[in-house]
Amino acid sequence: MESTFLNVKLYSSVLMYKYCNKYNIEYPEITFNRQEFFENISNSVSETTIFDYKSPNRVINGIALVKNYIKYLQEATLEDCGDILLKVLTYIKNVEFPKYCFAKVPKDHIKMGVTLPDEVICFYQIVYQQIHNGRWIDVPLERICQAILPPTEPYIVLESPKKANNYNEWPVDVEIDNLLQEDIFAQKSKLKDIMTADIASDEVVLGAVMYTYSHKKEVVTMLTSRFISRGDFLSKVSSDYTFNGRIYMFDYIDRYEPFQSYNLTFFNGGTVSFVNQSLFCYPSSLWSEVFHWKPVLDNKIRWFNADDEEVVRFEYLYGKNSWSNNSINFYQPVMQRWIGKKSEIEKIEQRHRVNLKCCVEVQEFDV
Repeated sequence: MESTFLNVKLYSSVLMYKYCNKYNIEYPEITFNRQEFFENISNSVSETTIFDYKSPNRVINGIALVKNYIKYLQEATLEDCGDILLKVLTYIKNVEFPKYCFAKVPKDHIKMGVTLPDEVICFYQIVYQQIHNGRWIDVPLERICQAILPPTEPYIVLESPKKANNYNEWPVDVEIDNLLQEDIFAQKSKLKDIMTADIASDEVVLGAVMYTYSHKKEVVTMLTSRFISRGDFLSKVSSDYTFNGRIYMFDYIDRYEPFQSYNLTFFNGGTVSFVNQSLFCYPSSLWSEVFHWKPVLDNKIRWFNADDEEVVRFEYLYGKNSWSNNSINFYQPVMQRWIGKKSEIEKIEQRHRVNLKCCVEVQEFDV
């Protein structure tokens, strides 16, 4: 698994981990050997500040991407990683990379592409050097993977969403603008009804995220659930966030999750090239560590209990098209949700003397 590219190295470690798990083979130690580019990385702090730096790429702000990665790295390692940004600002002045532009896709008047900014290449190489030097030696490698690798999920990319049965009830365009003028309780009630519609009588939505659009707004609705102790009427449920949650991370017990959160799902953030490439809401490790649910080996979008009964399934749906969203046609209403069996939830409630409680949060952004 020798590679000078950090992302390739990390992906290789993931594949090796899954291979070893599948065939019950001892997982080998992953080494990060010294590379030639180490000599070009300056150990001094640049006099250039983030405010002085101008990205050579007029389309993509590479430093903004690096700052996102550093934010995730700090969360994953519980360490201040601000020095890495300064190292990037120093290093990028002393090196020149080939232009990694893999594709340009014209879409009407919008030009889309996949590229790798120089700043991100510098970041990868500096983090590679830091790992080689022993930094984060006590941090599980999967956490570094989670911080650095993108959340793009092949299942989501390759599987188109299905048309929702309540397709026409999804508010878009003027409808969503009007809904946002109502009080917050009316907003949450209407959107929750849409997010929990068309499930069987013996099912319950454990978590969901829905995106809807108007000409001015992107509206993100998050449904989150949590088990709370019986009689604890003061406990509130609110959304928590994770980042770069991928299906392969289901197998890692040391993956990053919000500290001391007991939510059943987390809103899944991260840095992706295009929209709708990732899991919007990500399962909590409680599913495997406490409830002893396991994802099936050949289809990670279903979960089974210890009795080999399916207890959770995944849905990816789309709603009524939006035609007024600044001509950005790929901004269309979509929803992902995890749907659990009520009988399984009731077993957990009885066993642990808890009750399932959910909440809905609505966020709006300018587009």
